[in-house]
Amino acid sequence: MSDILSSPIFGFTLCIGAYQVALAIRKRFNYAILSPMPVASLIIIAILAVFKIPLESFMQGAGFVSMFLAPATASLAVSIYRKLEIIKKNLLPILVGS
Repeated sequence: MSDILSSPIFGFTLCIGAYQVALAIRKRFNYAILSPMPVASLIIIAILAVFKIPLESFMQGAGFVSMFLAPATASLAVSIYRKLEIIKKNLLPILVGS
């Protein structure tokens, strides 16, 4: 079992699997609060806690996911910055809406 946990594939597979489960939950119940990213994070936290999996084992593979998310986060930040005036004008509806 420790061979599996120490493999970089473990963290990567857990991330992708948790996200797929979170997408299915969102599709089934369709509540704004069930956004896939936070739900997937909660699933991963629960699995790591219940099975007492060291965070270091998980992070060996999860680092691959982070490598892909960093450029996506940067491009989202650039898009938001370019639309900052529109966001300021519509801040209340953005905060209240789902």
